[in-house]
Amino acid sequence: ALLMKLYFRVDVPKGGQQILDGATLREMQLPTILLRDGTSAVGSPLEMQFMSGVWTKGKQGELPGYRSSLTMVNGLNLGIFTSALVSDVPDKTVWTLPALSLLIPAVEAALVDIRKPTKPSSLPSHWQDYVGRYLDCSVVVNVTKGGDALQLHLGNYDPAAPVLNLTDIVASSWNVTTGWGAANSNASLAAQHVLRAHPAHSKESCRWLDDGMDAELVYFMFSADRSESHSSAMYIQFMGAQFNRCT
Repeated sequence: ALLMKLYFRVDVPKGGQQILDGATLREMQLPTILLRDGTSAVGSPLEMQFMSGVWTKGKQGELPGYRSSLTMVNGLNLGIFTSALVSDVPDKTVWTLPALSLLIPAVEAALVDIRKPTKPSSLPSHWQDYVGRYLDCSVVVNVTKGGDALQLHLGNYDPAAPVLNLTDIVASSWNVTTGWGAANSNASLAAQHVLRAHPAHSKESCRWLDDGMDAELVYFMFSADRSESHSSAMYIQFMGAQFNRCT
């Protein structure tokens, strides 16, 4: 195990417990001869075998009575050492290559999952404060969490009705003196948070949102004395209409 760890430290300079410079270790693991089969190579002191999409590097040894094998995959910092009686070992690599043929794909798949970048959430900050049912006379607007998105449903969950995703437009609250809500007589009593609406089930733009000035903006109105613990929006303003909270 200590020998394998040493071989893996190819980027560490000599010093302390590092008895060989990383450049020397890297040179020791280079092939000298590539064999005609294209999947085998010989270096000094290691032998190489190409399998499962990577080059394995190792050394086999035999003394009277037993056989041993050390095989490594440097890119994965993965290695196996085995030793067994000669009479019990039909495989010349003492099963290190068969074992690595199983381990390499599994380790690579695990590393892909670990290194996979986390998809940033598209939910607006404090999205819980926006969720609810809003009403303007006969028109119902439902704001819900759909998967990893905050969604606005026009109509009472009618399958034919548009569904819009809502995302942050600004990092902080808009001033009540700006935007559509400034014309509202109650604007001075509210703190205004603005989200942008996008079609949820289409990558194409929406004419009804694009044609009007700032028609895609959804204004969520909160009490002016909104506490730090957050409270639900009192009403929303969208496309020239005001929808008061029902639930």
